[in-house]
Amino acid sequence: MEREKVDKIINISVKVLFSALFVVMFFAVMRIEATKKPQEEITEILKQEQEDRIKMAQGKPLNENIPDPWPAKMNKPYPEIELIDRDGKAFKLSNHKGKVIILSFIDMSSPVSQAQAGAGLSGAYGLTQETDKLAEPFSETLRKGDVDLTLPNDDVVEINVLVYAQDGAQTTVDNADSWANHFDLEREKGVVVAIPQKDIRGEESEKIINGFQLLDKNHILRVDSSGSEPKHNLRMTFIPLVPKLLR
Repeated sequence: MEREKVDKIINISVKVLFSALFVVMFFAVMRIEATKKPQEEITEILKQEQEDRIKMAQGKPLNENIPDPWPAKMNKPYPEIELIDRDGKAFKLSNHKGKVIILSFIDMSSPVSQAQAGAGLSGAYGLTQETDKLAEPFSETLRKGDVDLTLPNDDVVEINVLVYAQDGAQTTVDNADSWANHFDLEREKGVVVAIPQKDIRGEESEKIINGFQLLDKNHILRVDSSGSEPKHNLRMTFIPLVPKLLR
């Protein structure tokens, strides 16, 4: 008798479970159907994926806006980049040829980018809750170094290029202006905050987000302390070379 009761309970439980699963699957299918992309959009996505696969097979970058070569090659002329400053004025990186350039590429949501912009004094920007405690602005690292140079300097310009907005989107002039205002980054202090004229987001640019690159007066990349795996040490190699390039 007890066995029959147990079997009955098991049968009822199985039926309830299957009923619940059916309901879940039904609503899942309905949700998928409701959010299904139009056929034209699906066709366009598949076409783009096919084009991307062809580019990858040919060794070409997926984003055709990025400079060539990219990232820049050591001890070679830096590829041209067209930029827009916080005031909406267009300029080229090569416009600063004749000056030593301290160049950085920025993800506005990155705790490291924020710390290097000056979050230690100004606080975190936007949605970011905290910043990297070990990173600091280039001017502060320079101040701690045993070199005969202070910033600002008429022969040195620091250019901050905002590549990613906080939501991962392409940056705008408004982003550049608010970033510069928050961290008190002014031309008078030798700092130019800008955005790329064309969208250069992508795997290649991500390799140089955060950190700094050093260009000499002839626009040659001399030191690369950028990205998650920098080629050179900022304190040991980068900082000592800056005043030497001014001679």
